[in-house]
Amino acid sequence: MKKKFIILLFFVVVAPGQTEERFYEAFEGGGIAYTPSLLLMPDIAFPAMSNSPKIEGQQYFHGVSGWSALSKRWRIGAQVLSGKISSTGTLGANIEKSEFTLSSGMLLTEYIFPVTHSNHFVLSFAFGVSQISLNYQLSSPAIAWSDIFSVQSSQTLTAKTLPTLAPQIAWLWQFSKRAGFRVNAGAHIFRIRPDAWKLNDFITVTDGYGNQDALLISPMLQIFIYFGA
Repeated sequence: MKKKFIILLFFVVVAPGQTEERFYEAFEGGGIAYTPSLLLMPDIAFPAMSNSPKIEGQQYFHGVSGWSALSKRWRIGAQVLSGKISSTGTLGANIEKSEFTLSSGMLLTEYIFPVTHSNHFVLSFAFGVSQISLNYQLSSPAIAWSDIFSVQSSQTLTAKTLPTLAPQIAWLWQFSKRAGFRVNAGAHIFRIRPDAWKLNDFITVTDGYGNQDALLISPMLQIFIYFGA
């Protein structure tokens, strides 16, 4: 009876612990991070527009990234990015406001080049889709209720489902088993079709970019702390 009890105790307590230990030894790691991004947005030139709204202000966007390792060198993941840039000024006696909004969702793959035990260089490539929106408002400093819809002007240009690529190079420092510091540098490349723009989300603008695709290239810098490996 005592022998049977010892065998049962082994399978209940010891064996699961050894299995769990082998699982964590085989698991190559993964992680998650809040990834604030500085994007240098170039001017968007709209053909046949004499007064294109300018993109100015703090070009800072919020992001979240997550990944899982396939091996010691390869890992895959996903990232999302969202934010807006606002600029307010005057045009004669009127007030004008421009607001640029960007949302992106991408899958990523990375290859790791170890330098030391805790320092690595990483080549990263992400691809997905984005949405760009540009809102322009023009109004007088004070307006009466009777003039709201006849005097105030507000137009929104939106381009949805834009193919997006994001090549990056990164340096990371794994300062503990469960956290690290990382710097990413690269660019977001958006391909905009000539018929992608819609005015106020339902009117198609037909003569964009001379009926040719346009590339919008935005240099990017990310500096963040991540949790995982």
